[in-house]
Amino acid sequence: MVWKPKPCEGFTVKSSYWWLRQERVVIDATARKAKEIWFFKFPTKVKAFLWTLYLRKILIKTRRASWALTGDLNCVFCHAERETVCHLMVSCPLVKQVWEWLGVATGLQPGFFTLDEMWEAGKRLRQNGDSKAAKITQSSVPAVVRSVWRARNQALFKGITPYTENIWEDMILHIQDWPIGADHAPR
Repeated sequence: MVWKPKPCEGFTVKSSYWWLRQERVVIDATARKAKEIWFFKFPTKVKAFLWTLYLRKILIKTRRASWALTGDLNCVFCHAERETVCHLMVSCPLVKQVWEWLGVATGLQPGFFTLDEMWEAGKRLRQNGDSKAAKITQSSVPAVVRSVWRARNQALFKGITPYTENIWEDMILHIQDWPIGADHAPR
């Protein structure tokens, strides 16, 4: 048996303490970022979904499979790769097209698209004094991921074929009903 954090030294109390401290730092940073979601003026159910998504706790196929709830692990959109949070929300070809359209509509560069990077882009815009662009950016990201999740569930549970246009229209439809932006900047 090999102790992975320090394979050369083997297991020691010191190495296990070090490992726990490192894990704690990651967990604390993730929890701190996840708390920022609650500052935004989105409907509570959207905040709850974003919080669950950010903590990687949404019930995607790979997670469902670990509980023996599904056999097919492929993405319901492209059927080419396993459905993971990153693939479903960022790198699936169908979803990538939605992000590219969003980039054109908002002026964001479509090359930086991970959820964290998009969220941070909105924070940087706010810090640079461009609060309107920050609000649009930070409200567009939740709207897209929510619409992707809705389209995914319709495809998975109702057999409705997903199209990029439908995801885009759903996003536009729902974002119009949301107050945009943060109540105040997270500390």
